[in-house]
Amino acid sequence: MTALPRTRPPGEALRGADTPADRVLARAAEHRVVMQAPKTVVAQGLMCGARTLLAPADGAWLATTGYTDGTMTVRDPATGTPTCVLPGHAEWVSAEVGPADGAWLATTGYTDGTVTVWDPSTGTPTHTVSAHPQWVSAMVTPADGPWLATTGNSDHTVTLWDPTTGTPIHTLSVPAHRVTAMVTPATGTWLAAGHVNGALTVWHPDSGTAIDAASTSRMTAMGLPDNGGWLATGHVNGALIIWDPATATATHTLSTGHVSAMVAPGDGTWLATSHLDGTLRIWDPATGIATHTLPGDPYEVTAMAVSPDGTWLGTSHLDGTVRVWDPGTMSTLAALTVGTVLSQLSITEHALTAIGEGRLFLVPLPQRHP
Repeated sequence: MTALPRTRPPGEALRGADTPADRVLARAAEHRVVMQAPKTVVAQGLMCGARTLLAPADGAWLATTGYTDGTMTVRDPATGTPTCVLPGHAEWVSAEVGPADGAWLATTGYTDGTVTVWDPSTGTPTHTVSAHPQWVSAMVTPADGPWLATTGNSDHTVTLWDPTTGTPIHTLSVPAHRVTAMVTPATGTWLAAGHVNGALTVWHPDSGTAIDAASTSRMTAMGLPDNGGWLATGHVNGALIIWDPATATATHTLSTGHVSAMVAPGDGTWLATSHLDGTLRIWDPATGIATHTLPGDPYEVTAMAVSPDGTWLGTSHLDGTVRVWDPGTMSTLAALTVGTVLSQLSITEHALTAIGEGRLFLVPLPQRHP
């Protein structure tokens, strides 16, 4: 959905905010959280529009791509300064993934069908493979990075590669409808693919066996915890489905309204979903019960992220604000105005990083004070 940026009406106080807009301090019942003013980096190569953001779990580096130049830029996470530029694609970088430890990252370019694996510390390509006849429509790797999965726009296959050698491990056949998204847990014990018609396929990479499951509506979002205990999918018809990935059977089918995004902590104890009407919900995946529902916000959620330990939920909104929530109570811990509609958030151990409208924002993580 394309929407025009909306601004906060003059004089309207930001919920949970009691200080100037560029640095907001908010208090929760049990502690106070401080968000520092963001460092804004107008990043070279992003002026035509920032597309994607990638960072390893430890925050040792971050990488950004633009829309047109076919490169990815690795940056110092503290300053946003480029440390190396990864060229190699004729058109814009359409997908990128890497393991949690940041040992390598993989990129693919729109229309070229190739995948290049890089050493992000040096900017050196380790190998390039011709992955699919046309463009690569999705890529994914487990957190520990034992394999890299790619799927093509038209060839109806998913290929698992060894990222250290570039050699194929498995080629998995795909039903007639192409794959539009893939997810896998941290251990890589299974791989789930969503198809353009809304169908779901779950593969077990060790054996190559697959289980197919039907769905009545195209997917809008996929999410899962690192431990892989469950899989969630949102659909155009407003359904939210919680799946048992071992059997590809639905454990809960819920009517929620159009799901625009979802995130979960590593232990899978909760699931956060945002919706086109601005509603934000926290779910218990084991029971399918919504434990918290925040009614439709006039400033729609544009991106979500969760901290590595699962104690903070970050959201960005159409009014140019970033908010940090306690997912257990859904109280606002902090809010910060950046004045830009953000398209992607990332939370590492050290910082919240965001991109939007050609700018890169670096915000030190809140410090807790008893």
